[in-house]
Amino acid sequence: MKRTCSRSGQALVLVVILLAGALFAFLGFAVDLGRLYLIRGELSVAAESMALAAAEQLIGTSAAAGLSQTAASLAQNSDNNGDNRFNFGGNQIGSTEGALTSQVEELELYATYNDAVSGDVGATTDSSAARYVRVRVQAQAPLTFWRFLPVGQSGVTPIEAGAVAGISAPLCTVCGMDPLAVVRPNPDDETDFGFVRGLQYTFYSQCAGPPPPALAGAQALMQYTLLNRSPENSSDLDQGVFRLLAGGIPAPGFPASEDSTLTCPTIGVPELRLPSVSVAPCNAANRGPIVRDTVCGLNARLTSAPHAACNPITDIDSVIQSYPPDSDVDDHDDYLDYAGNRRRILTVAIVDNLPLNAAGTMNVLGFRQFLLGPNPGLTELNPGDPVGRFVAMYVGYPAPVRQGQFGSCGVTQGPGKVVLHQ
Repeated sequence: MKRTCSRSGQALVLVVILLAGALFAFLGFAVDLGRLYLIRGELSVAAESMALAAAEQLIGTSAAAGLSQTAASLAQNSDNNGDNRFNFGGNQIGSTEGALTSQVEELELYATYNDAVSGDVGATTDSSAARYVRVRVQAQAPLTFWRFLPVGQSGVTPIEAGAVAGISAPLCTVCGMDPLAVVRPNPDDETDFGFVRGLQYTFYSQCAGPPPPALAGAQALMQYTLLNRSPENSSDLDQGVFRLLAGGIPAPGFPASEDSTLTCPTIGVPELRLPSVSVAPCNAANRGPIVRDTVCGLNARLTSAPHAACNPITDIDSVIQSYPPDSDVDDHDDYLDYAGNRRRILTVAIVDNLPLNAAGTMNVLGFRQFLLGPNPGLTELNPGDPVGRFVAMYVGYPAPVRQGQFGSCGVTQGPGKVVLHQ
């Protein structure tokens, strides 16, 4: 009888030992697996932020690939974005030192969505045609319990994550654009509305009578007016117009409420022009301060020093510091040669007419983009020009806008925004 009890006790001890071992193995498996999932999630967040940053630079120029790579590297750098680390935030992505190394593969650029999401490296495209970017991140993940198994004896295992970002379909509502409206030259042209890509246009503020002479080198004339927008909580009209033209229509909240002074323009929705815009004869010696404020704001995209004609604007010397000029202010005959940070790319509303009075409406037909340039023979604009003339090259709609919304407006061509695809 005693011998039977002794054997039962021994068996119970063995069972307990086996169960403890199984539980230990299960917990070890769970800990390592959970850590691998966590690291993969950290790598995915990093890849997504890099892809979004890189896609912002896909503006259809020869420099777009290099600018995209720089933007991705800035997003990768932990000094700029502390979230882009892995292993509980303890290791920097892209580091080749230490026990846990990681690397970011060279960006892959694609012209179509299908090529981008399929990851077909053979379908990559060049800088000017790229509309999508893929980012791949690899890292070594540590193993704690699995290293006791034959497959984990090295103590680490590779983990990979990727992301695709690109420019979306055309938007019906565009936020953060410039408060400029121009009339389509050709109602039958649904792609470019009659504008010619690569052609330099002389823009001039809407006026009555024979048009002013074109600026040298930009013989095509184009009237413009200002959309009825004013910065919220701004009582200084001159400074407000300067800010709108120097930085575009701000969009602090999206979508803006219908009664906001910063409502985002929408295709098919009528617009009013800024009431203070004066539609005087084109040969008038002085068209009013709004014309000056408009060109002063645009000029801030080319230089950080306010033009002498802009001195009447309140605090112009300090206000202009909030709107640094483009990183590329050279005069280009070919948009492909532009290598700036998009400050000079103007996104304007294409409308069916420019109303002569403040109560008249204009219907938004679409949005298109122009590259602002210095006046011929100069390095900046001339805010003292009585009709607010400046030169801009029509480029179509290559650059993504800051914000926007899709809808049922039915457009198939136009600027989009950067979105994450995968």
